[in-house]
Amino acid sequence: MQNVSEDNICDINYEIKNMVIRPNPSEEHSIYVELEIEPTAVAFERKPINLIEDLYSPTCNLAYTQKGITSLTEKQEKTKDVTVKENVKIQNISEDGLLDVEVTTIISNTQITNTKIMYSGELSLNFIFTNENTVNSRIVKIPFEVSEENPSGTDRIDIETEILIKNTNFTVRSSEEVECEIDMQIFTKTSKNLSMNIIDNIEAVDAEIADEDYDSLILYIVKPGDTLWKIAKQFNSIIDEIARMNGIENPDLINVGQKLYIPKFQIVRKENNARQQAVNV
Repeated sequence: MQNVSEDNICDINYEIKNMVIRPNPSEEHSIYVELEIEPTAVAFERKPINLIEDLYSPTCNLAYTQKGITSLTEKQEKTKDVTVKENVKIQNISEDGLLDVEVTTIISNTQITNTKIMYSGELSLNFIFTNENTVNSRIVKIPFEVSEENPSGTDRIDIETEILIKNTNFTVRSSEEVECEIDMQIFTKTSKNLSMNIIDNIEAVDAEIADEDYDSLILYIVKPGDTLWKIAKQFNSIIDEIARMNGIENPDLINVGQKLYIPKFQIVRKENNARQQAVNV
């Protein structure tokens, strides 16, 4: 893969496309297995990006369109080891008759809170054993519940879960009881989908904006949901000028009910200054 570095994060999955299994000659005591595996890898990097969601100009009218995008944010991965122990009843099974146990995991329910991710499901155990020269199979299901910390701190997340069976141990204790010990590893991937509108196309409608019908200074009382950006856009002013005139040190912090003096952006004055500088040159 091109342009992939050690700093990238990679998601890798494998899919078995074809499988061939056949016994070798009896004297070899082996089985020939051929697999065709298709790997899929996705590489990405985590970094902050700046997107323009809104804009205005105090000197001209702008027309623009927006488009919606969805971004994957706060992607995190966790791994948890879990051991399930259970004694199950299997009729007519003997200690030397157990051939194999196929283990399948099923997650039936996932609950997400601000602090926890809780799984409930079952292990499906397919016991294959011999009894009086016949091969038998029995399926036994063991329920399980697992919880782990939610690294995102919110229940509004997307989640992907994969369970890997690391190790199994089955011991026949009697003619009808099998002691099961199954080690699982739970891989959890969490992320957030962030939807937003960004500027898609910008066009200047008029050469300059029309003068607002108010004096060069206006008194404004901050309302709920106001920001200096919204106020400056409403009155075609500039954030820095509003902050300077009102002694605001942090432009991101204003209070509801606060009285602000809004200076009017002086288009004519600035144009005259530009002409005067050109004359002086």
